[in-house]
Amino acid sequence: MESIALGLTCTATVFPHSFHSTSSLSATSTFNSIKYPSTTALRSKGIEEKDLYGLPKEFYDDEWQAKQREKTKELHRRRQQEEEEEEEKIDEYREIGLRLKDYPEEDLVKAKKLVASFIRSAEEVEEVNNFYC
Repeated sequence: MESIALGLTCTATVFPHSFHSTSSLSATSTFNSIKYPSTTALRSKGIEEKDLYGLPKEFYDDEWQAKQREKTKELHRRRQQEEEEEEEKIDEYREIGLRLKDYPEEDLVKAKKLVASFIRSAEEVEEVNNFYC
């Protein structure tokens, strides 16, 4: 640890002027070489120039943005409605499941088979209707 500190102090005392002059020179030269566009130039860019950044022209249209916001609100409303309907179905199935716990297992198996046969026959009727229509 002491040898590192000694090495650093030795370097600083041997080259104080040359190190200071090169670091200040490089800092000023890089700062001056960077060109920053003025804010007025940024504000005066047209839509064509902004399109170079990959955004569609519609993005800059206020009416289009308002329509997109309305579409988004409508989609959120639909999603909320679908989630509520799904919750209602889940609650109904839970209630049915709780009611079925009171019945004997054999009766439940027979009822499930009966319901499955109703579903299959309804699908067959639908296929026949689609075939003739």
